[in-house]
Amino acid sequence: MPPKTIQVSEDLANQIKARRAELGLSIEEAASRAGIGAKTWGKYESGQSIRSDKATAVCKVLKWKNFPDDSAAETINEATTKESLAIDSTHAAWSQLLKDEYGYKGAASFAFGTDILLDYINQDLEDLSHLPKGTHVGQLPDSWMIDLLPSQYLMQYNYDFLFKFRADLISYRMRAKHGQDIMAHTVAQELLVRLIRDASFELVSDWKTDETDLDEDGYPRDLGWDEWPEDICGDDDLKFFFNDDTWTEEGNSYSFENWFEPQFYLS
Repeated sequence: MPPKTIQVSEDLANQIKARRAELGLSIEEAASRAGIGAKTWGKYESGQSIRSDKATAVCKVLKWKNFPDDSAAETINEATTKESLAIDSTHAAWSQLLKDEYGYKGAASFAFGTDILLDYINQDLEDLSHLPKGTHVGQLPDSWMIDLLPSQYLMQYNYDFLFKFRADLISYRMRAKHGQDIMAHTVAQELLVRLIRDASFELVSDWKTDETDLDEDGYPRDLGWDEWPEDICGDDDLKFFFNDDTWTEEGNSYSFENWFEPQFYLS
């Protein structure tokens, strides 16, 4: 596993802030482009650590190839190379089905993304376990999941929810490992697929394609490695219902009370 965070020196924090200002971006604009919350971006500029899966996105927003801080840049390179991750068929979430259909990068992005997401959920569960029952991730000083989950249901994301969400993720990993059905049958599973994708794609996209792994037509399987999320979900309806500018009515298939109910591709 790559390290969870990249340490930000005072100098790097100042460079991030200065570069953002140089590009004429507000904190809110920069954060939106990086796929994180404004509060999280503000923490980066104050010297708090950056999640390793968000480092590439932050650099792209700032139009940097890498962080100018040598130690941080080295950490990113070491943490995200294909060789250092050593994801292969021995991994607990390795899917041979994904490998056969989408090549190494397809299977590796699923396995790598589930590793990252599992770490984030476990960290929030650990923090919530020390707080009164009913506390949600929005009340944590530094939640790993708060920027990843739809904001409409923020107050529902308590210990019980995260525990059940983690159980779904672990089950998903086991199904993938043993060649079982990995179609998304619930809203929670569609959300898991989307989060797994978002956690890994920025990093895996830079890995070199394996041109020796060919499909039946002679094309490298890795050429379509990033198509598995849409194929597993069958569509991307989730983004329409979980847009922060949209209200999902109670009783809708995507309403919170229905997240764990099997609804899709049941035949």
